[in-house]
Amino acid sequence: MDYALFPDLLDKLAKIEALGRSALTPASENVAELKRQAAAAGKRRARDEKRYELGGLLLTIGFENIDYYALYGLMAHPDHLLKWSIEARQSSATQDLARLIEHIFDDDRRAERCAEWGRYLSWTRMRTLYEAEVTSFIASGKAGAKQRWRCDPVSSKQLYLIAQICKLEGIANPNIAKKGCAFDWLYERDGNPRYFKRPAPLPLELS
Repeated sequence: MDYALFPDLLDKLAKIEALGRSALTPASENVAELKRQAAAAGKRRARDEKRYELGGLLLTIGFENIDYYALYGLMAHPDHLLKWSIEARQSSATQDLARLIEHIFDDDRRAERCAEWGRYLSWTRMRTLYEAEVTSFIASGKAGAKQRWRCDPVSSKQLYLIAQICKLEGIANPNIAKKGCAFDWLYERDGNPRYFKRPAPLPLELS
């Protein structure tokens, strides 16, 4: 073919090829993102199932009336758990583990200090996720008020963080539906400085 007869042909073919590439690239990226999300969702489901199993076990053996944060703090101090459980066993007739833990927390100072540690450890665990969802996102320059993502449904990570902060603060969940509103809610709180400071060591002899 004599391309000299069609001076615009090569240019048009090049534009068609470029258009095809531009259409395929986002599609390929979308497929890759969908695969990534599917893999992440599978891991979350497995992790959530394990959480439900362990939580169900605690309920089965009678832990439903024990404060979450106090138990968290106590279990983070195995020496205290062992010593105080032995003391509780010696001073009571029960052999039930949940009743022994309740007996430990009958001491208000122990319950308060363990809960203090539990809240601190809980927020420390969430802080990495908070940084990824809020602080680093602001640094990326994508947090503007007119960004299209703000109208997307709230993400599962945002819902988790909101629920945990509400639990820590003892406030009602705002039931936010949009990702942008959830982002602003989290950013305004920036956690609670009360939980950033490591509590004083928990003494074994505490009553």
